[in-house]
Amino acid sequence: MADSDLSPMMRQYRDLKGRYPDHLLLFRLGDFYETFFEDAELAARLLQITLTARQGAPMAGIPHHAADGYIARLVHAGQKIAMCEQLEAPNRTKKLLRRDVVRIVTPGTLTVRFRTRGLPPAIVHGVAVAAKDVKRLSCALSSRVSLAEEAGCLPAQ
Repeated sequence: MADSDLSPMMRQYRDLKGRYPDHLLLFRLGDFYETFFEDAELAARLLQITLTARQGAPMAGIPHHAADGYIARLVHAGQKIAMCEQLEAPNRTKKLLRRDVVRIVTPGTLTVRFRTRGLPPAIVHGVAVAAKDVKRLSCALSSRVSLAEEAGCLPAQ
């Protein structure tokens, strides 16, 4: 589908996907994270969810309140995830909301939420690197939780 045939929201998706071509882009639309085009076909297959369509493009979505479980399954399958959020509240006068990628999840990422679900502790420290429009987090791995707590990456137990 040519970009000129896409709605402004779908062009926004394509622009963000172009910045993260090797990631599965979870694009926040209200109460769901949606995937489109090739990402939708991949997500539907890996997560065994329904593949539908929007404006003629393949689409598959997951509820935002259940995203952690789906993300864990995608990461377990070896996928890198770029999570795109709405950066402003919807209103009646604005048709297209600002959105941007606010989180990257890879097989090397372990979050506190996943850790509390019984996964083994593995974070030692995080280093945030801020770029003009992107934040990246790289973590060194260790099994010593106390070091991670001392470095401020995990709350004290």
